[in-house]
Amino acid sequence: MPTILPAHRLAPKVAIIPIRGEISGDGRSSPSMVAQSVERRIAIAEREQADALVFELDSEIGSHDACARIAAMIRESTIKRSFAWVRTKAVGNSALIALACQEIILADGAELGGINAFDYRRGRLRGVTDQQLADRWLKLAQSMVDDARRTNDVLGDYVRDEPLHMALAFGDLSLWWVRDLSTGREFSLDEGEMLRFLPNASTTDAPVATAASIGLALPAQGVRPPGWLVGAPRGSPQPLQGVLTQPHADLPAGSPTLAFIANSYASEPSALASMRPQLGPQSRGQLEVVARIWNGTGPFKLSGEQMAQFGLAANRSRTPDGRGWQLDAINTDDELRAFLGATTLARLTPSVSDGVMSALTHPFTRMVLIVIFFAMMFVEMLKPGTLVAGFISASALLLFIAPAFLLGLASWWEVLAIGLGIVLLAVEVFVLPGFGVPGIMGLLLLLWGLVGTFSPQGSGMFSPGFMQSAELSRLLWATLMVLGSLLTAGLVVWLVVRQFGEIPLFRKLVLTNEGDVTPGTLTTSDMQPADTFVSLYDQGITLTRMTPVGRVEIRGRIVDCVSDASLLPAGQQVHVSSVSGIRIGVSPGPAPVSEGGMQAEGGADAGSDGTGQGPSERS
Repeated sequence: MPTILPAHRLAPKVAIIPIRGEISGDGRSSPSMVAQSVERRIAIAEREQADALVFELDSEIGSHDACARIAAMIRESTIKRSFAWVRTKAVGNSALIALACQEIILADGAELGGINAFDYRRGRLRGVTDQQLADRWLKLAQSMVDDARRTNDVLGDYVRDEPLHMALAFGDLSLWWVRDLSTGREFSLDEGEMLRFLPNASTTDAPVATAASIGLALPAQGVRPPGWLVGAPRGSPQPLQGVLTQPHADLPAGSPTLAFIANSYASEPSALASMRPQLGPQSRGQLEVVARIWNGTGPFKLSGEQMAQFGLAANRSRTPDGRGWQLDAINTDDELRAFLGATTLARLTPSVSDGVMSALTHPFTRMVLIVIFFAMMFVEMLKPGTLVAGFISASALLLFIAPAFLLGLASWWEVLAIGLGIVLLAVEVFVLPGFGVPGIMGLLLLLWGLVGTFSPQGSGMFSPGFMQSAELSRLLWATLMVLGSLLTAGLVVWLVVRQFGEIPLFRKLVLTNEGDVTPGTLTTSDMQPADTFVSLYDQGITLTRMTPVGRVEIRGRIVDCVSDASLLPAGQQVHVSSVSGIRIGVSPGPAPVSEGGMQAEGGADAGSDGTGQGPSERS
């Protein structure tokens, strides 16, 4: 006889979205690429009109913000049937994704829990103020209650226990699992309810749940008040005192964290009605303890069998004695297909573009691109006409900006600032050499634009929330990274200038024939330090117009030079006025004459080859 599936679970077309490994968060230099990828795949499933979304989870490391974003996507999706298929683990903040789904399906050996609502790393808060932490806890508490009630509303019964949802997110909450002997319904009780309705029951039994190892060590007596948190300001609001206090009808008693946000929660209660059994005087003597779930000493996790017992697993069935529950593990696609009554399973894996975008937005990659951009731009400006350096610089800049634009990090003003900065730097080098102001303004605009690409559109240095610690920290870190890249690029240029002629790869990229070359062509000698073949005050003849860059014959060698004075015509007698790295500066006229009437040391007649003879004498 075929199995009759409930209407809320039947889904002919199912889209499976795998989420494996670390769920990275919104870093200082890039958004969460995992969240971006999941959003793209959900959009594909919606476009293809899938009947259900199945999130295939195997993760035990996750950013709170990124996982909360994905959970919000699930709630807001137009596809209302959503299932979390925990293949091995949904431990840490990835459990937020599972709890946001309509139902949770478990494979053999699956674990869930360990949500890190406190967001610690190495014992310190990560730039989160006391008020920001309270706001995060309030949103987390609201989502935990709403997720449980939304599922119960779909199932038409109290299956997802609201306090258990809370305890998974706030590990300082003690819970017991009880059974109502008159109705057979099972649910949890907090410390206050245990003392009211089961005063003679043992409250020291060992919990069935196990502690989650997520790098968060809480005190043995539970979480201390938020005022204890590192960096919390004085005068922080203190939690309600005592485990017997019932802060709000929707919030279990006994949790200092939940008591801390009770007043805020009372002003913003859930809009969904609760199906939790009502307890009163009639409940005395009608309840029995099944198990102690947790003792309130920190984040914890549940096994698949425990989740079946506590109503978190959808794939469960009654034990032979009819008093308990057992897990009917779903391990394969075929078993999933049968469970959902699906005719089509489409697995939407991360695309190649997701991997490319993730690589390009990695902090190390962005820093390397900035170094390449600056280094090749310096080479192009020091030795104009090389073209190869300019092409590499432009390509690195494009690879740096394009992903930021697509992900909403860069906006038009940042691109405008970067473009204007490059133009002003070009003016400084090619039009007004030595003037200084365009170069300084160009560099500042360029740095300003690059730093701006590290903040989402609508934020940054002009946003109302700029002075908030998280945004300010992001921008300060981005500034240090860009300045560090600039210094690194300068070091790279210096090393290239000194070693260029010794690197075989570089020698293959340039011409070696120094005979008849056209203006703008790069030769091997051009990329050698200039002081190896010219000296200060050497004289020469301009072969092309200096605007201010052009070609000059010096000592019988044709080299690219920059006018240090003004625009010069072709055929102008000049002398070398500056030599810096691979940049040769020239000025009009013969070399300066010393006080004794002798030509400055190193000078030679215009157009000579260093022997004192002119071209006609050499012939």
